[in-house]
Formats: sequence, structure tokens, C-alpha cells
Amino acid sequence: MHNKQVLLTTAEMGYGHLRALYPFTEIPEYKLVILGQTDGSKPFEKRVWRIGLIMYESASRFKDFPVLGWVVFSLMNGFLRIPPRNKHVKSKRRSFPFWLLEQFIKMGLVDGLKNELKNKQKSLLTSFYAPVIALSGTENVNVYCQICDADLSRVWVARYPKNDNTRYFAPCKSAVIRLRQYGVRPQMIHLTGFPFSHKLVGGMEEEIAKQNYTERISLLDNPKSNSQKRPLKIAYAVGGAGALTSVGIRIADNLSDDILSGKVILYLIAGIKIEVIKEFLDYKEKNFPNCNNIQIVWAQNLSDYFKRFDEIISHVHVLWTKPSELVFYSALGIPIIMTKPIGAQEKANREWVIENRAGLDQSSSQNLGYWILTQFHNGNLGRMAHSGWYNGVRTALYRIPVIIDKTSN
Repeated sequence: MHNKQVLLTTAEMGYGHLRALYPFTEIPEYKLVILGQTDGSKPFEKRVWRIGLIMYESASRFKDFPVLGWVVFSLMNGFLRIPPRNKHVKSKRRSFPFWLLEQFIKMGLVDGLKNELKNKQKSLLTSFYAPVIALSGTENVNVYCQICDADLSRVWVARYPKNDNTRYFAPCKSAVIRLRQYGVRPQMIHLTGFPFSHKLVGGMEEEIAKQNYTERISLLDNPKSNSQKRPLKIAYAVGGAGALTSVGIRIADNLSDDILSGKVILYLIAGIKIEVIKEFLDYKEKNFPNCNNIQIVWAQNLSDYFKRFDEIISHVHVLWTKPSELVFYSALGIPIIMTKPIGAQEKANREWVIENRAGLDQSSSQNLGYWILTQFHNGNLGRMAHSGWYNGVRTALYRIPVIIDKTSN
């Protein structure tokens, strides 16, 4: 039971920021609003957020396009630049992107959220950096920030961090270290892990997570038992921008014999992008008609998509994706196969996975099917699942509300 009213807020920039808050929406006292959409924002704010989303999706989907793709990607990547891990960081140093964000805030960005807080809630949990900067120094508002990646840009931390009362929830130790480098006081940082839904964990005792892990590892540790009755279940998840659908199709092509025989079940997770959904559905209809061993996972809205995703991820043996926030699902004992990272955050997430031995890079081999089955049969997937489970933290959904209850006014 939680007795504090909390406003959840984030921006729609891919799925990651929203995915981090989705588990909390099942708590009655927690209400979700989306910046530029349901936060009471005015036309100026809506336009800024819409432009930001377009730039994000363009950078992700068209990075390799000549000239224009490089320009858009460089702008977005520069905005969220992360210093090298072994380099000393000046906590008060602020970049041009930080200055630019401050200017937009002065022009009215995040005003809708501020009004929402004045009228209803006193505590805010956000998974996006703009509210942190906009509300820095604001009295009578408790600000909490969920970090969504293994490392982060300076833009996540207020101008004067030692005087700021934002509390941060970090998904891993490297994020904790970076926050301290930026000048955030140690007592304002909580290592909680990435939030997973209750249906994936089952409470502080982790009953559901343990059961799912036991069933998953029983096959990964005994690959010879793979059969039609014990199929290897692989999920390929396309990012929120809809990039890299071609990889999913390539995996399906390479594994076609095993899919048709029933030894492999492949989930192509399309999300909510109409063009991605159509491409996957058309592909299945043409190449695997009436075959239930390849399934297209999609929904018409994000809430339904996250529910469907949780249903699938609870029983898959492998998660294949770009190194987004999904790398933290390795804590559930799921080995992570990663496509090439796009941007500074994904590079940091990739490094974190490799260091934790919870996943590996997608092979450059033309036959990805043969490669992933080799990783399965030689025990690599099982070893990665063990490492992800024992190094992971799975109880953020239960620990964070307790921290908010104890520290909010």
C-alpha cells in the first residue's frame, strides 16, 4: 500500500522512457502524463515535443542515409553526449545542449507539467531529463528521476547539483558512478535496478521471476533436449523508432527450417509502428502462411504493447534487440543478443552487457540462424543467462514507492 499521490511523466522518445514508468501505472495513486500530449501543454510545447520525436526517429531510422542521415544523427547524438568513463568530469561543466534546454524551458517548455503539479500532485517521478532541469529549485515539489541507461549525459543533472533535491533511481552501478561525477550527492542516488512489471517479478520475493528463470535455464543448460516439445523461443524486438526490421526478417529466413519443424519459435516484436507491423505481417503471410511457430507481436497503443511484451518475455529464452533499455531484462535471466548500437546511450548499454557477461554482439556472419543455434548448443546462452540473473536487480517496482513514501513531504 502506498499513501502518496505521485505524478508519473516522461516524453515519447522511443519506448525506453515510457517502459521505465509503465510498471508503476498499476499503482492506483500513480498517474501518468506524457509531455506534450496529456500534460495540459500549450501549442508551443506540443510543437517542440513533436519536433523532438521526429528528430529522434529520423536519427534512429536514417542514420546510414547519405549526408542528411548523418547530420540529424550527429545533432541528436551530440545532445546526449557522454564523457569517456575514465576521464575526469567537472561537475559544474554544462554543454550547449544543456544551455539550449534551459532556453526552451524559459520559453515555456514544461509549463503544462508545472501547472499539473500545482493543481494536484506534490511528488513527481520522471524518466526524462527536461522535468528535472525545469523543476530544479522548485519548492514543495518532490522530484524523482529514473535513469533508463547504463550511463548518461550531463543534461540529466541540474545546473547546481549539490543544491538540488532530485533523487535518482539508477539501473546499475555505472549510472551511480556517473551521477556522482556530475556532482549529485550520494544520499540522493538509489541503486534500484530497472523497473519490471509485477507480472514478471511477483513481489519482493521474486516468485514469478524465479519460476520463469528456472524454466528458461532448464533448456539453455540442456540444449540436447531441444525438440518440438521443448522449442527454443527467440524474441526479436524492433526499437521504438522502427529501425532494423530487416534484421528480424533475416533471422527468420536463416531459421526457417527450425521454425517450420517446431524446434524454434520466433517472436517478431513490431511494437505499434504501422509500417513495421505491416512489413512483418506481409513477410509472415508470404513466407510462413498458417505457421504458428513465427508470431508477430504488435498492438494499437503502448499500454497494450507493454502488456503483450511482458507476456512474451516471461517465457522466451533469448532477447535479440538493439542495446536499448531492454538490456536490463538480462536481470530476468534472459541472454541478450545485440545489434549495432546507435548513439552514446546504446554504446554504454552495450559495454555494460559485455562487462556483465549477460549478452553479446550479433555476429557479422551471413547466417545468423546457424550462429545463434551454435551459441545455444555450445552453452553460451546458458552462461549468459546465469550471469545476467546473478548480477541483476529485479525489485525496483517495489523499492521505489517505498523510497518515495519515506522521503516525500
